[in-house]
Amino acid sequence: MKKLIKNKKLIIVGAAIVLLAIITTVLAGLIHRQSSDIEIAVNEENEAQCIWGARSDIDPSIGHDSLIYIDKTLKGSIIKYYSTDLKKSIAFCTRPNCRHVDSKCPAFFPASSSETPTEAAQIGRYVYCVYESGTDDNDLSDAERQLVRIDPYENTKEVVVSFKSVLSAGPNDSNEYVAEITNVNYCNGYLWCRLSLKKSDYYDKNGKGYSGMTRSVPCCINLETGEVNYFEEEGFEITYIMAFDPNHVVCYSAHYYDDVMPIEEAKKCRSMESFCEKAGIDTKDGYLPMSYDSYIVEYSKSHSGVARYTDINLLTGEKKVLFEENTIPISRRLGENILAYVPPTTIQGYYEGALVITEYIPDSSGGYNFNCFAVEKIDLETTETVKVWSGEDADVLWIAQGHSVNSVLANGVFFFVERNNESYDIMSYDLNTDKVSRLFTDSNNISFRLYGVWMGAYCGKLADEDDVFCWISFEDFQNGDLDNVVRYEWNKNRLF
Repeated sequence: MKKLIKNKKLIIVGAAIVLLAIITTVLAGLIHRQSSDIEIAVNEENEAQCIWGARSDIDPSIGHDSLIYIDKTLKGSIIKYYSTDLKKSIAFCTRPNCRHVDSKCPAFFPASSSETPTEAAQIGRYVYCVYESGTDDNDLSDAERQLVRIDPYENTKEVVVSFKSVLSAGPNDSNEYVAEITNVNYCNGYLWCRLSLKKSDYYDKNGKGYSGMTRSVPCCINLETGEVNYFEEEGFEITYIMAFDPNHVVCYSAHYYDDVMPIEEAKKCRSMESFCEKAGIDTKDGYLPMSYDSYIVEYSKSHSGVARYTDINLLTGEKKVLFEENTIPISRRLGENILAYVPPTTIQGYYEGALVITEYIPDSSGGYNFNCFAVEKIDLETTETVKVWSGEDADVLWIAQGHSVNSVLANGVFFFVERNNESYDIMSYDLNTDKVSRLFTDSNNISFRLYGVWMGAYCGKLADEDDVFCWISFEDFQNGDLDNVVRYEWNKNRLF
């Protein structure tokens, strides 16, 4: 009898184990099917927008109706998007039963100090990112930086172009390599970026190493063909791509008078030490510029120059110089010491044939400071300039992305603020109505900084929660109802 009871217990336990295994398998299958059956929307509108690439989970890429970010885990990085229908984050993958933990998954990149995806964005049906592989921390010249195209429908990855081949096609010396890729934006079928080029390290006869010269070159890369175009103004020391719309790009170039060393001469220097000696830079106090760009920045603090703004029509290829202007000495605030010589104009963005700029104007002391400016609009066809607003203590509400900005948001609104005693008045200039409005009064630290427009909402970050991505409806923001901000914690798929 005891033996029979014992056998029955074993049978029951065995059956329970089998049943549990079946339930686990079924649930796992359901979970995997749930992820693989999700429809990934094709964002064709993104092809006609100008968007920057995602760098992390708190620095996403915002398109017409796509919100892309990079989820970094212990095993690797996964490119994901936020689904408004499901109210959760989904990997860019449609493989059945994919766990997104190995190279078979198109959205997954393995964890390594030398393999990191960045600048991810969805353009049409594809996801693009910049991928660095084969990097040795001590020898960046061996790095294989690539522009990668992911097809989440076919679950494939392919290299559009290697930045080694980009370099070989550009204005470089034979021993230059791409040390860094910055200011990445996607617009009109191109990746626009700034390549930091560095010479391979030099060594003397005793084996002592010297850092090579670094310089930056703006360029655009065709997303379909990988063809590269460079933007450098002859006779100017430095060029930046400042703003985009689907049909235009504006470049800023600077030339300094006096005794600045031209880039052609700087490229001949075999080390930063020889560069400093040739440029007449005193290094006794320990100052050593890390790049030609940083040398120009340092030089501009005490030397005047000229700035040129050029509009390039992406449909016709026509280049038009909008204006040139002399740089001005500027301070941080009223009455403070001069920080640098800068151009009076700052490009804020395009919208439907117009370019919005802010221009520094003399303050009450007759000098210039960063918070005293006028908002103006330039007609791209006629180059006519109209002043919209001016104030003595103002700031832009936009969170800048490197040198390339478009603080005129996709709905045609430019936001800025004006100090009012110990608070700020939030202001808007709507290009659709050509109207400036004073929306609401905010706290001294400016509660909500804007990133962009997404699904009828403004995206951004709260002043006291810099590591949390947020959004708020157009209406709530314009009414100052900041308590209605939605916060999203990516890794936990949680709204709070």
